[in-house]
Amino acid sequence: MSEDDTLVFRESVDRDRIVAFARRLGWSASGDVQRGHFVLASERFTTSDGTTIEYLEDHTGDVRFAQLSGPSQTSVAAILRESLPCYEASELLRTLPDSKEPIEWLRGLSRLAVYRPKQTNTLYLSLWSRALNHADASVRRAAVRTCYGCTWPELLPLVLGRIAVEREIKRPLQALARHLKSGAAGSATTRPSA
Repeated sequence: MSEDDTLVFRESVDRDRIVAFARRLGWSASGDVQRGHFVLASERFTTSDGTTIEYLEDHTGDVRFAQLSGPSQTSVAAILRESLPCYEASELLRTLPDSKEPIEWLRGLSRLAVYRPKQTNTLYLSLWSRALNHADASVRRAAVRTCYGCTWPELLPLVLGRIAVEREIKRPLQALARHLKSGAAGSATTRPSA
């Protein structure tokens, strides 16, 4: 993912605001999905040149984001970024490590999972390592949840290392390790709720 094809919105942006914004710009509504237990709520819009904007809400991680594709995705991303408040990946990578509150880690990991690059990135990997070893079990659980969809081979040793000392969330870690070992990570979704 890159910030040209993916945007993570701040809390003030919700479905109604996105729908109103899309209507003002003349984007056609081209589909919506209601939230389910394992399904992200989404709205899809198409611009006049065929660029697609899919707005998604991850209720588990409290993340609202858009994925763009098409001939004008870079310019559409710029319009969205200028008009609606967004988190930048660099901001999240810089501020999350200093956070003392577990809820900030939970939300931050979910937001970064949306931006996470396909190729291993040492900043992201370091952050997930810290989260997997965090004192709070809810942060470790969020780290496990947001690791699904990641294809980095360096992640498996971190997970296996944590299993050796984990007492509270050993089963989810073992399931993630099996997932990573099976090679299923390459075909998993990059959405944070995977």
